[in-house]
Amino acid sequence: MKNDLPLHPDLFSHGAEASERFWSCLIQTFNWGTFSGVHRFPMARRGHLFVGPSGAGKSTALDAHAALTTPPLWLNFNVAAREAERGGVDRNAVSYVRGAWAEQTGDSGEVAAQYLRTGTTWSVIAETFRNGQGDVVSLVQLLYIRGSSNAASDLKKLYLVLKREIDVHEFKVFAESDFDVRRLKAIFNDAWIGDKFSGYQERFRGLLGIESEAALKLLHKTQSAKNLGDLNAFLRDFMLDQPETFEIANDLVKEFGDLNDAHQSLVEAGHQIDTLEPARVENEELSRGRATSLGLDNLREAIDPYREQTKANLLADAVKALTLQIEGAQGDMVGLKSQSAAELLKLNEMRSRRAGLGGALIADLEQQRTDAQAQREARVLKRQRAEAACQAMGWTLPATASAMVGLVDQAKAALLADAATSSDLAEQRFKLRRSLDDKAAEFAGLRDEIAAMERQPSNIPQAMIRLRDALCDAIAVPATKLPFAGELMQVKAAEAAQWQGAAERVLRGFALSLVVDERWYERVARWVNDTHLGMRLVFLRALPQRVGNVAPGPDSLVRKIDVAPGDLATWVSEELKSRFDYECIADPTAFRAASRAAVSPQGLIKHNSTRHEKDDRSALGDRRQWVLGFDNAAKLQLFRADAQQ
Repeated sequence: MKNDLPLHPDLFSHGAEASERFWSCLIQTFNWGTFSGVHRFPMARRGHLFVGPSGAGKSTALDAHAALTTPPLWLNFNVAAREAERGGVDRNAVSYVRGAWAEQTGDSGEVAAQYLRTGTTWSVIAETFRNGQGDVVSLVQLLYIRGSSNAASDLKKLYLVLKREIDVHEFKVFAESDFDVRRLKAIFNDAWIGDKFSGYQERFRGLLGIESEAALKLLHKTQSAKNLGDLNAFLRDFMLDQPETFEIANDLVKEFGDLNDAHQSLVEAGHQIDTLEPARVENEELSRGRATSLGLDNLREAIDPYREQTKANLLADAVKALTLQIEGAQGDMVGLKSQSAAELLKLNEMRSRRAGLGGALIADLEQQRTDAQAQREARVLKRQRAEAACQAMGWTLPATASAMVGLVDQAKAALLADAATSSDLAEQRFKLRRSLDDKAAEFAGLRDEIAAMERQPSNIPQAMIRLRDALCDAIAVPATKLPFAGELMQVKAAEAAQWQGAAERVLRGFALSLVVDERWYERVARWVNDTHLGMRLVFLRALPQRVGNVAPGPDSLVRKIDVAPGDLATWVSEELKSRFDYECIADPTAFRAASRAAVSPQGLIKHNSTRHEKDDRSALGDRRQWVLGFDNAAKLQLFRADAQQ
């Protein structure tokens, strides 16, 4: 780049009018095209020349200026390089934000652009203008796109106009806040901020003294073209306003078109009248035919009611005839009833006479014999049942009634004793059944834990493992990419005998926390927020950490922990240093005198000079509750032994 070119002295005079004129003094970019990071282009007041080989980035820097000052309708990137070509546009705002640098042809023949920046990314372009009176105007464009989209519709833009100098580093907070526009407006409260170019250009044109929007189009044309082409066409398209006669001619053409349309409508209406006149005559004939048809339809519809009425009259006559027959039959029935009563009276008199001659006694004896025969069968059956019961009890069936009464009392006493014994047995059976159910549930839980530990070499409880598996399946991330902190730590073998239980107490909450790399944070947070988990889950966002300069003491709990190697090793180590630098003290007197956080082998935790904690809800040495370790071989063996027992 070269500046301070010799120019005509009148063009840049230093009079009063020239002192109010603004000139570009600085262009800044962040992640614009192949210019990754922050780049600054100081601009000379007397003129600036960009010189460099093809592909050096001259058009990229000039397109940043064009994007800030040219309305999107006229904006055309990399025009100078494509002026003689007939092909389509090779650059756009998305390609600049993504940092397109090459094209690659795949096996199927498709041409795909290669980008420096994939995933969610953002860019800043800014230009500062100054005049001779010390006034400053800064124009800023913030561009960001989420995910891996390359669609122009997914690119978001914000425009800023400030009356002061600006440094693109100031906009770092916009990306850190996940592109929160409200926070941006609160921080840059001295700036005009909007998402429409129309309001933005109206603002900066007023500040820079640009009266016509066409001047922006002319500026873009002159800065981006290698040659002006036809001078007449250039003056007509970019420098001269459209004559008023053009508008008058357009109005005349429109008015003639309206008059011609009205004339054509009148002619068409006349043709329609001539065409439809025969239809009127035919319509009258049709109306007469419809009236005749309607009369016939009315007669046809009256046939069914007439038939039903005639049928009703005939049925009424038949009913009258049947009514007369019923009345005659009723008279005959009265006579028959009187005759029946007389015959019944004669029958009763004959029965009374028979009873007086001994017939009643004979009937009574016959009834008694019938009843005795029926009772005999029932009593024989009862005697057989009693003999069988006595035989089962080892008794003899008594021959007298008094002996039978004593035997019944003896049977009642035996029955009461058996009922008490049965109740005791039922209660014992209930207790055994409940104990069996508890043991079955415990055994099923042990089997689930063993299956989970055989499937994944982790000491984390099976319920937490299932929750992580569901999360990983939903967001399509391998479970190894979302470890629990406990899977990345274990107590050193030389320290395990004395300090394993205490370390488990101190680090349990941290160990059961899911460690989420920055790449997966957005997907994990969205799924956890939208899903009812049914349990408690803590996940930690693994942001890049600065390695601390302060080393933990020789007896620090941190020095008794091994951290698994890998991408998260540094992060876990720094978390241990910053949060769990507890001094391991076996002597009770020294423990009480400790001035900082400490832990005893018995699991007493001293968080500070006032707060102490000891959780003995489970035994300190209960390995079933331990969650630290790179593998679960020891814990799996313990669970298998419990299940076998």
